[in-house]
Amino acid sequence: MFHYKKTLSTVLKRVKKYSCVYVPVVIPASFTNELGQIRGLGKSGLPVIAVDYNVKALGFYSRYSISFLVSDYNETPGLFIQDLILLGEELLSLGKKGVLFLAGAEELLPIVNQYYCELKDVFIFTSDVKKQCEHEDKWVQYLQAKSASLIVTKTILWDGKTVQENLESLIYPVIVKARKGKQFYHLFNAQAVQCTSPNAVTAFLEKCQGMECLIQEEIQGPETGLFTFGCYVSKENKPLGVFTGRKIRNNREYGSCAMAISCDAPEILEQGLRYLKEAKYHGACEIEFKQDQNNGKFTFLEINNRLWKWHSLATACGVNLVYAQYLDAIGCPIDLTKAKQAQGKRWWLALMDSWIQIKKGVKRPVILKEYIQSIRFNVEHGIWSWRDPLPGLINLVRGQWIV
Repeated sequence: MFHYKKTLSTVLKRVKKYSCVYVPVVIPASFTNELGQIRGLGKSGLPVIAVDYNVKALGFYSRYSISFLVSDYNETPGLFIQDLILLGEELLSLGKKGVLFLAGAEELLPIVNQYYCELKDVFIFTSDVKKQCEHEDKWVQYLQAKSASLIVTKTILWDGKTVQENLESLIYPVIVKARKGKQFYHLFNAQAVQCTSPNAVTAFLEKCQGMECLIQEEIQGPETGLFTFGCYVSKENKPLGVFTGRKIRNNREYGSCAMAISCDAPEILEQGLRYLKEAKYHGACEIEFKQDQNNGKFTFLEINNRLWKWHSLATACGVNLVYAQYLDAIGCPIDLTKAKQAQGKRWWLALMDSWIQIKKGVKRPVILKEYIQSIRFNVEHGIWSWRDPLPGLINLVRGQWIV
């Protein structure tokens, strides 16, 4: 049986073996993003405590992790905080201190923010949680981008009852997405939904059950025009690591990345830094842009207030953003902004991408041809690693890539 649970005493016993005083604590540990953070810290020689309420959390199987099962922060947030504080107190009793990495955002951040005062006594934070909470709101992001003079697409706010402006004023098609939270995704199994007319928007909003949504003109162009700016910004609002790349392929429309590539993108680098300076941001983040095929300009999409799904490509290219966070948090900052980012290296979520593209290719051979042409052997895999094979094997056996 693959599933297991590590008790707190076992966690402490393993941590004792390490000489370092500051111990990374990654919450949650279930998915690709978190696995990348665990590996990015573990490869630097650090013990990494992976915290999750799910016994099947993928990060629990990494050779770099020390797994700690806690109460479900969705169902019993108070008990979750008690478990977390107990961990922090026990680390202090060993003469060590936990360094908190909040790898998940939507559900976790509001809880951590609520109990911030209690948690800061036993943990070191790697970000400004209050600022991160503010950036859960996509309307706030939009207004911030306008304030920083970034190029934005016309956006209308729907407050759950009335549309704030005339839908006829938009250029169609448009996309509708949630202002914040995961309710939209759970309801429609999508991050955004396209609408081709004002009547279609009105009809769709009736299904949104009172959720606040943004209605946004869609930027024209292929998915290869989606660019990413990744960064870690210190408490002094100084960038200590920057990375740029673009998507080659998504798993789904308006959704998750399947393949990406590292590339030089000075224009989005400049715009991203301008946004973060204007926002006085502290922490790790990803800012997404799309290049408009009509004018070639890069338009702001949104900011993810944490490291993103394929940030392990940045690490593979010489910009270990998660390790930069750790060093800055403990008072030993390292400036990776001058690091020469390797160009042209790819990241690949191989099993899921292959499954989806082969299914599509049965009906449209051109898709299969493009998929085969995109394959490279020297890639950074999202889950598989020869140095850390168990998470990849577990993922293969579970078949979670079959969608």
